Amino acid sequence: MKRPYNKIAFCWNCGKQFGTYTWEINRGKGRYCSKTCRNIAGGKGRAATVDQSGDNNPNWKNGISKDNYHYKLIQKERYPERIKAREICYEAIRTGKLKKEPCEICGEENVQAHHEDYSKPLEVRWLCPDCHRTI
Repeated sequence: MKRPYNKIAFCWNCGKQFGTYTWEINRGKGRYCSKTCRNIAGGKGRAATVDQSGDNNPNWKNGISKDNYHYKLIQKERYPERIKAREICYEAIRTGKLKKEPCEICGEENVQAHHEDYSKPLEVRWLCPDCHRTI
């Protein structure tokens, strides 16, 4: 026996009122009255009708990310010792010369290599992203 709906919602596509469950709404479902309405909207809800490109996007940064490889090259020119140390470290991890360990501070398994001195690329401290950010 199916439980009765406990929420009333309005379809994001046609505006029709329909019944749904709280858990569907909490999980991002329960937006459309039918599969047909969902397919018409492209499964994107209100975003299907709103143009969020360029200046209309709240994350817009005046186009600096259009050519992100250009900014990567600038970083390579500014900090060549950092890039070289990272490349050596990644290669050592890939070949097995260097093994990832849990975070030195909190013990988390998801870690990043932290270089105290870029001239010694294989001398790293293993830190999780949060601890790495604080250091």
